[in-house]
Amino acid sequence: MPPNLLSRIGPREKFGLILALFCVVFLIVDNLVIRPMIVRYEALDLDTETQIATRAWQLAVIAMGPAVDQQFDDIREKLGPAAPAAEAIVQMKREIDALAENTDVILHGIKHREPGEREFYDEYFVDIDDFETNERGLLRFLHGLRTLPGTFQVANLRLAPGTEGARIRGSMTITKVMMPYDGSSPQG
Repeated sequence: MPPNLLSRIGPREKFGLILALFCVVFLIVDNLVIRPMIVRYEALDLDTETQIATRAWQLAVIAMGPAVDQQFDDIREKLGPAAPAAEAIVQMKREIDALAENTDVILHGIKHREPGEREFYDEYFVDIDDFETNERGLLRFLHGLRTLPGTFQVANLRLAPGTEGARIRGSMTITKVMMPYDGSSPQG
């Protein structure tokens, strides 16, 4: 504005003009400097809170390390020592035969399948094509499987009435999980 134009404006209008210029400058500074800084600081604050929470979680996981190691050792002991597949199958069949003999379960035909190799363990399968017992013997056999050392489970069980009224016939698939054999001699 030319200087002679400002001299014609009264003090009230000059004050209004200065106030309007101040508001325009404030809005420009607010939009170009202050708001981007606030957004950036809020993002940094959120990132810091996330990092703090992540660190706390990581420290909690690290603190659980000894307990997890102990649980893994307990599970490894329950799974039993690694053995070649042929030895593991023979041992598994021996344990099933002994249990059947102690619980009055008559086994007619036991055969095994190839072990299923998983990422951290091997799963062994024994199929009992036909068995015969009474209800009490079957319950004792199933309970005995759960209490045998190792991780025996009945994966499939089919029952039918037997030849005598109180007898039961059926078939089942029994599985056992073991550590994979790494070629070293089994520990036991």
